Amino acid sequence: MNMSVAYRPWGDLDWLLGSISSNKFTLIGCLSTEERCLKTHEILKNRGNLLSTAFLEIIDPNETQQHQTNRYAWRERLNKLDKNVAISTHDLLCPIGDIYKLIKDLAANSNGKIILDISSFPKRFFFPITKLLLAHKAISTILITYTVPEKYSAEDLSENPLTWQHIPMFDNDDPDVTYDLALIGLGFVPLGLSSLFKDRFSNLRIKLMFPFPPGAPFFQRTWKFIEEMEISPKIDSKDILRVDTMNLSEMFDAICSISDKRGILIAPYGPKTMSLAMCLYACLTDSTVYYTQPTTYNPGYSQGATKCTGYCIKLNGQSLYNNADG
Repeated sequence: MNMSVAYRPWGDLDWLLGSISSNKFTLIGCLSTEERCLKTHEILKNRGNLLSTAFLEIIDPNETQQHQTNRYAWRERLNKLDKNVAISTHDLLCPIGDIYKLIKDLAANSNGKIILDISSFPKRFFFPITKLLLAHKAISTILITYTVPEKYSAEDLSENPLTWQHIPMFDNDDPDVTYDLALIGLGFVPLGLSSLFKDRFSNLRIKLMFPFPPGAPFFQRTWKFIEEMEISPKIDSKDILRVDTMNLSEMFDAICSISDKRGILIAPYGPKTMSLAMCLYACLTDSTVYYTQPTTYNPGYSQGATKCTGYCIKLNGQSLYNNADG
């Protein structure tokens, strides 16, 4: 059998920009309470690779003074580095139409080269943004970046989840569509996921994506996630996909290998990069993506900013994540 291997460039953002003969990009970022929300912008600015920048400032329904103080600090730092940054403010639960128009306008006014930094974006935002960018024919090159913080808070990262519902733009409205497989990304807190799989989706086969190697203390928190779901007796070791959460290409191919590139039910808990692999698969197959959206994020969600990794999703008009093997 003739098998080809997809070449999907990824790695340290500074290296990646040099390796793909980069020019100037329009950056879409999220102004958040986390320092890492600025890392991609700083790299692009220092390299002279910025054409324009748009930050979305996202406000929790349960906003606190600490949320405001943290965001103000990063806004001030951002403005000192670049006075031409456009910042728009959005409620966490705003209608997707608000984002739809914003992204369409940004794409139309760009040079066809876009970088989306998902480091601090809630999944409710970066899933539809990714789908919109992939569907826009005028965009020739898409990079997605992710910055690892120095550490996460030992307290709950998010609270007060909404009921189980699909992420905007990721719902299959065909009433005859059924799924036989659910893919769950393992994170720290299941946010009401267990009751759903006991009641509504109890007959689905379940596969788990397990961040590996998780490292302490993440190892304990990830296994606690499984325990709180109360499905561990039903899960065989062969149903756990242990994935390197920095290797987006490998994770995407792993999903394709278990699902036969068919529509599946996806629950993207866990690391942002793992959720990104699920997002790209869902865009390819029109899979339904469900989530219990938190309404409160810890203002001290993370501290510091370390390595910024870039992933080339589309290059010179060619989509790199459109099949399992290239």
